[in-house]
Amino acid sequence: MPRSGTAQVDDIAVSPYADQHHRFGPSFLYRYLPFWLATYAERALILIIPLVVILIPLMNLLPQLLRWRVRSGIYRWYGKLALLERDVATR
Repeated sequence: MPRSGTAQVDDIAVSPYADQHHRFGPSFLYRYLPFWLATYAERALILIIPLVVILIPLMNLLPQLLRWRVRSGIYRWYGKLALLERDVATR
């Protein structure tokens, strides 16, 4: 016999996903999209959301990294130029 409000049978354990589907019905994607497309969309969301969480800070870090590389090159050339100027000034 089913218990009140759940799809649990005394002999057989029911999956949490099946219980959730029984209580709340199909999700938004499964209501409005074909099953195969909803499945792909759900999997894509599971992959895309963590990637976005990782990529947004990296996108903010990228300009700082490029600026550091350009400045380090400029400072390296400036150091060589300063040595040349001192060498010319001493001669």
